[in-house]
Amino acid sequence: MTKEKEEVKQQNEIDLNTLREKMLKLERTLNDFVYGYENEIKAILCALIAGEHVVLISPPGMAKSYIVYNLAKLVECKFFSYLLTKFTTDVELLGGFNIKKLLTEGKFVRNWSELISSDIVFLDEIFKANSAILNALLSILNERIIHDNYTGEIIQTKIWTVFGASNEVPEEDELKALYDRFAVRIFLFDNNDLNVLANIVDYYWKNFNIKYDKIISIDEIKKLNEIMLSMITYKISNKISFLDIYKQEVLPLIVELRQKGVFISRRTIAQKLPKLLCSYCILYGFTYENVTTGFYELMRFLINREDELKIIDEFVKDLYGELTELIEKLEKAKTAFKNKQLDYAKNLIHEILNFDQSKLANRPFLVQKYKLICREAEHLLQKILKIEKMLSEEE
Repeated sequence: MTKEKEEVKQQNEIDLNTLREKMLKLERTLNDFVYGYENEIKAILCALIAGEHVVLISPPGMAKSYIVYNLAKLVECKFFSYLLTKFTTDVELLGGFNIKKLLTEGKFVRNWSELISSDIVFLDEIFKANSAILNALLSILNERIIHDNYTGEIIQTKIWTVFGASNEVPEEDELKALYDRFAVRIFLFDNNDLNVLANIVDYYWKNFNIKYDKIISIDEIKKLNEIMLSMITYKISNKISFLDIYKQEVLPLIVELRQKGVFISRRTIAQKLPKLLCSYCILYGFTYENVTTGFYELMRFLINREDELKIIDEFVKDLYGELTELIEKLEKAKTAFKNKQLDYAKNLIHEILNFDQSKLANRPFLVQKYKLICREAEHLLQKILKIEKMLSEEE
């Protein structure tokens, strides 16, 4: 490696550490806003670093717009949002024409809307749009450009990531092409558990009218994207590159999922997923294990239909084996902690930490996952012990 390349690498590492901390702070803050969507927020941040698009699908009132609006509040960027209907015209969305020039010079000159100059765009009910707007959106999602049929212009937009929202998965053929352009598909579900609903209320009012400072800028996110792209061929360990690990460890899992009925497109396999997984490593560390761990955590956001989640859940259960129970215990411990059931949470954590690791001897790829589970459990235990200490001092 030349001296110049070594200096660039060192500077990238400095930038990466600084910007990673900002992104992790963004993750923590978003989780303070929205209860129960930790994995979904993780997928959103990976998409943001990768410069990919996200669609959120759920019945009305499931916090689709709430998540995106709060993200936009915390990122220093230009934000644009619009609610689409089948009656929305391209003039409404993209901007009207300069009437003066049309009358005096006979020229169609469009006064472009703020969509063109925005960094993050949120389009609610995106699949309700008519065919004229759908064609414009395809070029926006693909190439960040707009072909103006009236003027013949090709306009370059500043758009970095588009968030779409919908109440349902599109079934029409003309909409499937647009749906496929969203690398991350997030299905949000309702929960009728009393404690969950109580926490949702608490989280909302805890943050009501609180003014948060911007945590990271869109330019800094773009810098992370540059670093991420440079590390696609990065040698992680034993001279094995990220792409080598992806091909050796992740591709066989993709083949198995496709055989089980979860369709993952070639475009996703070749282009989008490597960027998403590399972005995951940008956030949580460049290790051999994190390439596969990232896939386990993100694969449920690659699906096309809601019913594919059942296949994913069974696949993960078979893959994780003994760890499935520990993951469930960790989630129960988190819920118990939020519901102030500290003793129950502690008992679950101790069961996790006392797990016999020798059971993983024939599946070494799960050891790292177990360590991650333990790290989360220990962090939660420290919170509980701190609260118990405070309560005992008050007595």
